[in-house]
Amino acid sequence: MTVPEALRDPALRRFRLRRHRLHCAGGELSVVAPARGDDLLEGPRAAACLRSGQMPYWADIWPASVGMARALMRGPERAGCRALDLGCGIGVAGLAAGRRGAMVHFADLSPDALQFARFNSRGLPARVTFQQLDWSRETVDGSFDLLLLADVAYEERNSEPLARHLDRCLAPRGVGLLTDPYRAATDAFLDRLQGGDFTLDETRLDTAFGGQRFALRLVEIRRRTS
Repeated sequence: MTVPEALRDPALRRFRLRRHRLHCAGGELSVVAPARGDDLLEGPRAAACLRSGQMPYWADIWPASVGMARALMRGPERAGCRALDLGCGIGVAGLAAGRRGAMVHFADLSPDALQFARFNSRGLPARVTFQQLDWSRETVDGSFDLLLLADVAYEERNSEPLARHLDRCLAPRGVGLLTDPYRAATDAFLDRLQGGDFTLDETRLDTAFGGQRFALRLVEIRRRTS
């Protein structure tokens, strides 16, 4: 995906755009995003953010999504796998799952985020779908083999809706993948899961992006079987 291609998309050409090339073990991911997330806090868009109380976090590429994408790209093929990218933003993690053959459902509160996810996922080999919803209040329908949770537990209030999605959406033999930069709010969420119906397997996952290195963790979440 390139900026000239994106500028032909009426939904995207309203933004100043930038292309990012994410180098992964299984190949390069090319994504288009707003040039600066802070641009969305200026002019008429700023008033809309203030009215809604929703900050445009979706417009930035977060290191945790880059780390997850790289983990997926060097991981197994996902042909036939049903994946949910919850709070997908511009779709980096879901794009990587799709490149590995997964059928990806992208879900986000922001319609603009979904327009970018739709553009960035063009040409994926398997079916992709998109859903706008407030996942803090609503729950995605369906059963998924793979739940992608890239830095979405950044506030304590997100713990309940994330646990609800794992409970209702994760297939019996499915796996949730969570990445984040060791946030305290995420610690509390993981403690809640471990004390309930899920098992956790945590590994260190450092990644480089934008000229910096980031210390991340990757947590595999599965239903407890006994």
